[in-house]
Parts: sequence; C-alpha cells; structure tokens
Amino acid sequence: MQSAVSPVLSAFMSELPSWLLFVGGFLPVALLLFLLIACFRVHLMEVNKELSQTPDGQSMGKDCSSLSQRMKWR
Repeated sequence: MQSAVSPVLSAFMSELPSWLLFVGGFLPVALLLFLLIACFRVHLMEVNKELSQTPDGQSMGKDCSSLSQRMKWR
C-alpha cells in the first residue's frame, strides 16, 4: 500500500512550485516564530522595568509586584 502512495506523492512534489512551498510552509512558520520572539521581548522588558524599580531586584515582602499578580490570574 505504501508503495502505491509513494509515486503519487513524488509526482505531486515534483509538480509543486517552489514559491508555493515557501509561501505556504516556511513563511508562516517563520513569521510565527518572529511573533513569539517579539512577545517574549516585550514581556522581558516589562519584567526588567519592574525589577529596576525595586531596591534589591526582588519583590518587597507582602507587596507583590503587579506582574506577579497578573501572572497568578493567568
């Protein structure tokens, strides 16, 4: 059964234009990865800003930072 599928798949791939493979496969994955990197960068900048506001770089006792409170709600 697998030998019958193999020639069909190879014929399809040989007729498939390379630009379609690029636009339909590689480009969306790459854009999603860039979006994830940008989201993590924004999140890291928020954390760095909040940590720079505390004297020793840690949250102060009972007064949790707004970021840790937001993370608990997620």
